[in-house]
Parts: sequence; structure tokens; C-alpha cells
Amino acid sequence: MPIKKPWSKYDSDHVKKAPNRGGVYELADKNKKTTYIGGSNKSVRSRLEAHQSEPKHSSAKYFRHKPEGLLDSGIRMEGSHSKKYATKHGQKPKSLERSPRKTSFW
Repeated sequence: MPIKKPWSKYDSDHVKKAPNRGGVYELADKNKKTTYIGGSNKSVRSRLEAHQSEPKHSSAKYFRHKPEGLLDSGIRMEGSHSKKYATKHGQKPKSLERSPRKTSFW
């Protein structure tokens, strides 16, 4: 299930307008096909800025985001959004076919 917001150009001017709070986001290629789904508990803007310098996201030309709700964390939203995307499209975006995120509680 896509984020129900229009795509924004994935450039510095538009990324600066992204929220400085948690949420889920999608990156897309020039055809607006989702290539990555990410989440942040702290700042969507910071994550988008970090991805701009990562070679694996060099094909990203667009992004869209959804801020976290009162009871949802950005990371939880990322997992839920990824599962819905995979159900609809039969697979996760190529960039998400990776090992699970390592988290540390200490």
C-alpha cells in the first residue's frame, strides 16, 4: 500500500522540507517505481539526507513520506509498509532484499 502523498523530487531543496520527526518514506526511480522503503524514529529528513550520498540509492529521483502517528514508531511503520508492498507486488523493492536490520537494546 503506497504512501498516499504525491512524489517530491529527491533533491536537497525538497528534502529540506521533509519533517524533522519520525515516519516512513519511499524512494523511487525516474519512473516513480518504489526502490526503497525506510523508516526513522527520529528524523525522516536526516535519513533522506544520508541516503543522498549512498551509491545504492543513486537511481532515486523521487521520494514521499508519512509522519509517524501518536502510537506508531517510524521503524514499526517501515516494517508494516514493506509487508503491504510485498503483498501487493509479490516482492519487496530490490533494495530491501537484504538481511534484517540489526538493532541493539544496550
